[in-house]
Order: sequence, then C-alpha cells, then structure tokens
Amino acid sequence: MKRSFIVAALLLFASAAQADLLDSWRKAKSVLDRGLAAMGGVDALRSKKQVSMTFTGTEWRVGQSADPEKPLDTVPTDGRIYLDSEKQRGLVESSQRYVPDYEFRGRTVFDGANAWNMNVSWHTAFPVQNVPQQFRTTLRGRPHHLLLFASERANTLRYLGNEDGHDVIVFADTDGSQNTLHFDSAHMLRKVVTFFSDPIRGDVLAETTYPEYRAIDGVQMPVRMVRRENGVVVRDLAFTGIKFNTPIAEADLKVPEGWGPPAGGEQKVTKVGEGVWTLEMPDPTMMFAEADGGVYIIEGASQDAAFAERVIAKVRETLPGKEIKGVVMTHWHHDHSGGVRAYIAAGIPIITTPSNVKWIQRAATEGKRTIAPDALARAPKAPVVQTFEGRKRIGNFELVELTKTPHVDSILVAWFPKEKVLFQSDLVIMPREREMNMSPVLSRWLEGELKRLKLVPETIVGYHGRSIRRDELTRLAATPGA
Repeated sequence: MKRSFIVAALLLFASAAQADLLDSWRKAKSVLDRGLAAMGGVDALRSKKQVSMTFTGTEWRVGQSADPEKPLDTVPTDGRIYLDSEKQRGLVESSQRYVPDYEFRGRTVFDGANAWNMNVSWHTAFPVQNVPQQFRTTLRGRPHHLLLFASERANTLRYLGNEDGHDVIVFADTDGSQNTLHFDSAHMLRKVVTFFSDPIRGDVLAETTYPEYRAIDGVQMPVRMVRRENGVVVRDLAFTGIKFNTPIAEADLKVPEGWGPPAGGEQKVTKVGEGVWTLEMPDPTMMFAEADGGVYIIEGASQDAAFAERVIAKVRETLPGKEIKGVVMTHWHHDHSGGVRAYIAAGIPIITTPSNVKWIQRAATEGKRTIAPDALARAPKAPVVQTFEGRKRIGNFELVELTKTPHVDSILVAWFPKEKVLFQSDLVIMPREREMNMSPVLSRWLEGELKRLKLVPETIVGYHGRSIRRDELTRLAATPGA
C-alpha cells in the first residue's frame, strides 16, 4: 500500500512538471509569434535573402586601453555588412583605430563552404574553421534572422517570465548556444542576452539592445545597437544604408591575390646568440633566454591559455630539463597577456611592472569559468609576481621600463647588449607582407627613447610583424607620416 502511494505521488509530480513545461513552451511560442508579426511577419522576413548596411559608432577598448585601472578608452569605428542567407555568402568589415595612430581594418568573407578572416591593413588572410556554424552565428547578429532561427528551433523555446515590462523567452540554437530574447509591450525585440568565454574575464554575460527600429521595405530593422559585457558598454553603433536583396561585387567576396597566412610557417625557433632564441608562431614573435640556471620567456603569456601552453611546450622542447624561471609580461593588453593564467597555473613567476599587479590578481581570481574551465580554474593558486621599476638585469640581458608611452602607460623592452638585439612589443609594427609602418607616432617615440637610454641595437625584434634594422627605425622616425 505504501509503495503504491509513493508511485502514484511520483506520477502526479511528473505530470505536473510536464504540464508546467508545456505551459512554458506555449507562452514562449506566443511571445515569439507576436514578435515575428511586429517585425513584419514570417513571409516578409524570409523574403529578405540578402541584406546590406553600413555602420558607424564607438567602441570601448576592452583589454586595449592605456591604463588597466582606469575607465576604458574609446575609439571610433565604422564598417559594412552584407549577408546572403540563401547562398551562405557575406562580408563583415570594420575599422578601429588603436592608440595613438594604428588603424586596423578587418574583414571576414563567407563564400559558400569557404570563409576567410582578413587583416586588410597587413594583406593577410586566414581560413575560417567550421564555416556553416560561423556563418549562422554571424546571421544571429541580425534580429530578423535571429527570430527566424528561434522559429525553426521552436521545440527548444521556454518562457522565463516578465522582466521590467518585457516578456522574456529563451531558445537553444543548433550549436547549443542559449539565446535569451526580451520583447517590449509592442512585441518588438529589445534585448538579446548570450554568454561566452573570455581568456581573461572568464564567463561573460553579453547584452545586445536595440533601442531604435525603422521600417524598411515592410520589415522593421534596428538602426542602433548597444552592446554591454558584464554590464559595461563596449559598443554603440548606428546602422545606415540598409537595403534588401541587392547584389554585391564579386571581388568583395574574394581573397585578393597574394594574400595568405603570414610567412614563416607554424613555429620557428632561431638562435640569435649564446643562450638566446626567437620563437615565431609565426606572428607573434617571442624570445627566450637562458639565465640563472634556467630559462626566461619574454612575452610568452600572450593570446590565451592554449597558446601560452604551446609556447611553454616549445621552449621545453628546445631546452629539455631547463626550469622556466619566469615569463616577462611587457604590458597588460590582452593580446600580450591573455595566456597569463597558464603561467599562474604552472607556478611560473610573472615579471612585470607594479602597474600591472592588480590586473594580474584580477585575471587570476575574478570571474567564473563554467563555460571553458582552464587549468587554473581546476586547481586555483595565487599568482607569483615579480615587479621592478626602471631597469632589471637578468643574466646577460636587461629589462627596461618605458613609461607614459603614446600606446600604454607602462611597457617593458628587453635589451640583449652582446647580441645588440632589442625586443619590443607594439612600439614598431612592420608587417612581413608589405612595406608600411603601422604607427609613425610610436616609431618616432621609440627612436627618441633609444637615444635617451643610449641603447644602440643593430636589430629590433617585434612581437607583431617582422624584425627591422636600427637604420630602418631611424629612417622611419625621420619620415613624416611614414
């Protein structure tokens, strides 16, 4: 009798849970249907096979500002978008200006089964992996495609409730991503919430809001977009010139002749002196040197933890049995420090300037990492940080602090006097693929600093781009707008 009662109770509970789930789905489906109608209707949205637009706005420099302890710097941005959902073709191009005068223009092109990420400034192109999913992710950035995807995935819809007057629903797309949609009282999509993993910040809550729409050819299209990450505004864009079902020049969807991955192969270790090597990945380039019975890696904490682990493995392969005594972090920008957690997890000291200590501590301890847990998340430990100001001698090389640069408040260079080699990050950027100086302002500034410090290198190794001779720097510094 008792057992029968328990079974009956469990069946009743399961039935109630299924009823709640069905009710949640029905509410979510109703909210989505009203949202599709408000945007113009399913038939109208599906008829817009191609969409093109331009944009202008502001970006907040996450991981690229002058000082990690101050509010984010802002830079202007502009670009264009063309997407053909029927033929899986498209283009997304944007331009940002880095401090002080380095302009980066990137372009992603989709052409059926093939796609490329291009650095227009450098004339390089890299093939995109998992093209169908990457194209679908790009389409999700346009609200009318996003709602159509939600309709296609209607079996995953759930109603989450009403928040600040907005009906909130969620659906899971084909890649498993959870997309939370907020609709206002007029049934317009106003906010999209997603999550992603960042090498430094960990799990990031991304909120994209659409405060303004405009009717274009029978469809409501957003003309402004604001993106927040963990509550901080990182992008504010205005869209203009929105057109549907217009062709794009075929040349815009092709990789220009001669463009490809940076020259140099996958990895290249070059001995530049006794106990001194460069490591090309191929871009960026790092250095490592023997000292104090072990080895020190210069700028090896870059990109992300997986990249940093490859650097560590290559150094250990080159110098088996040598203890890694430390990694030099020249400055805090994320492309130079995104792999710092791999060194913390390995117990390897980080050598840098005092201005970066709080940032390293935050990178080690702040932010949850449930999406992509790394070695440090699985076995937390405190970072070992060694700081100095001015100059620091390590074996046969010297670290020199440069302050109040036009690029960042504090940065390190490494000077190898016997080899007459200077390693620097971001102060001179000369692409391997073309003859151009990415930052004339920084080149002239570095020339002045070398004279002040009485450093006379014959070769200047760059983290980005190719190495240059000392006389090349002198020529660049003397050439206005070079």
